[in-house]
Amino acid sequence: MKRHGWIYTAAICLVIATMAAGVYALFAPAAFESSALSLTPKHLEQRVSHESDSDLKGEISSENSKESESKPESSETVPISEIESAPQSGKIAYLTFDDGPTPKTPEVLKVLKEKGVTATFFTVFHSNSDQYYQQIVDSGCQLAVHAYEHNYKKLYAVPESFFSDFYKMQAYLQKFTGAPITDFRFPGGSSQTVTDKKMFCKIILETQKHGLRYFDWNVSAGDATNAKIDTDYVYNNIIPAAFKYDYPVILMHERSPYTREALPKIIDALKQKGYQFGQIKDLAVPVQHRTPAYAEKVLKEQSGNG
Repeated sequence: MKRHGWIYTAAICLVIATMAAGVYALFAPAAFESSALSLTPKHLEQRVSHESDSDLKGEISSENSKESESKPESSETVPISEIESAPQSGKIAYLTFDDGPTPKTPEVLKVLKEKGVTATFFTVFHSNSDQYYQQIVDSGCQLAVHAYEHNYKKLYAVPESFFSDFYKMQAYLQKFTGAPITDFRFPGGSSQTVTDKKMFCKIILETQKHGLRYFDWNVSAGDATNAKIDTDYVYNNIIPAAFKYDYPVILMHERSPYTREALPKIIDALKQKGYQFGQIKDLAVPVQHRTPAYAEKVLKEQSGNG
């Protein structure tokens, strides 16, 4: 009997243990989840968490990068109202116009007058245009030499041909200015590469002996092209590029309708940044792509090689 009683007692205990295990399996996982228990050591848990966040941020950043790459760059003009204003601080902008005058020159002079600013006109010879040269002088703007004939190969063939052309244009303009003009701009600028480099360097050095000053530019409207452009193209080539300089010398061509249309906005943007306006004759140090020192160095090097 005792043996049967022990067996009976063991069976009851087994049933009770089985029921207890079922209850534990049902409720224990929820208890662990609700208390956010982890078997990972705390310092490793933090590291894993940070790395996961970093990976996620990296993926987001990568997606944003891909999205930005797929968007075309905006070519819209920045409104004047969005340009941060600045007080006048001694910065001077030099508006310059090449290859005129033309029948459209009066339009440019009108804008300059309305805006109360001045400019410099590097002129070439145009027949039946005396009234336009005179209007430039009467407006108070600077009249300067570009060339009598805008012909690179003929102009830069030898120093004699250059100075023959220069003095012919100087004499022509003197009837409007009353005095000889010594400020000029090389056709193509001093960085032109159409003609022989050695010959052109000789011409650069000779201009110093003649007491002449040449002026290039550090900002260009990009309007001397046959490519399809528009007013925004001209404006965006100048603004905000001009803001990089305290004394921007801006190259434009008055024959371009897009330049004439953009000119008022260009002037307004420069004014808003605190720029005043001057004529290149007042520049103490001319903007020059190739200086006389450069020309002298080139000639010495070529002389040593030959």
